[in-house]
Amino acid sequence: MIENFNRYVLANLDPLLGGLWVTIYVCFWSFSLALILGLVACMVRLRGGVLRYLAIPYIEFCRATPILVQLLWVNYVWPEIFGFRRR
Repeated sequence: MIENFNRYVLANLDPLLGGLWVTIYVCFWSFSLALILGLVACMVRLRGGVLRYLAIPYIEFCRATPILVQLLWVNYVWPEIFGFRRR
């Protein structure tokens, strides 16, 4: 068991720590963006006037669909709609 740890983990510690840094970076910015979008949607829903009627379906869609479905939507549907390149 410890031999595998030494062979696979300790031998590849630099790439693993680099990947950890990328994960922390992406999580920080995605949480920040989600917080800002959520606050804006909340404020628009509470005091938005005409824009309130656009914020309500957006909020209800985000609350009603599981995150896995949203991620699959972004991965498979958005490239077709917006013309993103696939690798």
